[in-house]
Amino acid sequence: MTAEARLRLRSDVGTYSIEIDLDTTDGGGPFLARTWSAEVPRDLQ
Repeated sequence: MTAEARLRLRSDVGTYSIEIDLDTTDGGGPFLARTWSAEVPRDLQ
């Protein structure tokens, strides 16, 4: 089994946008893919 993850972080004046992708393979073929995303306000800056 193998796993590959990618993280993307973007920001603008008021928000951080975060996306994480996970792709796994088992026996050379696709097994599981999942994406998480969140937006976090930039309140403290």
